[in-house]
Amino acid sequence: MATPTTFTPKRTQYPFGDVSTRYKSRSEILTMQDQWNTFERVENYNDIVYQKLELGLVSNMYYQFANDAEFKNYRAGQQLHIITYPNLPPGTFAPIRDRPMPAVAPKEGFPYTTGVERFIVNTDVPTASETRAALADLEIYTYVSTFNATHALKYAFVDDVEKNAYERVELRLNAIP
Repeated sequence: MATPTTFTPKRTQYPFGDVSTRYKSRSEILTMQDQWNTFERVENYNDIVYQKLELGLVSNMYYQFANDAEFKNYRAGQQLHIITYPNLPPGTFAPIRDRPMPAVAPKEGFPYTTGVERFIVNTDVPTASETRAALADLEIYTYVSTFNATHALKYAFVDDVEKNAYERVELRLNAIP
């Protein structure tokens, strides 16, 4: 099988037109559109890098943000996606760079190395129960965040378990560089 010379993103792309812009000023809409497009651009770039990693081509690295403002736009764009499409599974808008590295032998050298071929081994693969727990936490976080964004009153947690799940996801989101 020949390696493709051009790659296109395989991930589903979501148009900005579906975002609720009701009661927003023109500048707020332009800011939201910029945030939306930043998220789409970064995820499309990372999707192409991931496709190359799956083929063993490791010369590219995931997107590096130019500055903190760009990263904040990316995060805000991610939240806009989650709020706009609340019925999609929680992991739909998870960053592509957080996927486990594919376990394939590289066909070319790693960037900044001597070109020695090695296997990429991911030792941080979560178990099935850890994955289910993380997705359940993310579902609670998505629901609460959407509720808080669409209602004047803040969400009242049912119990400490629900509050802890929300705070775990919040910590993970704030810890991502």
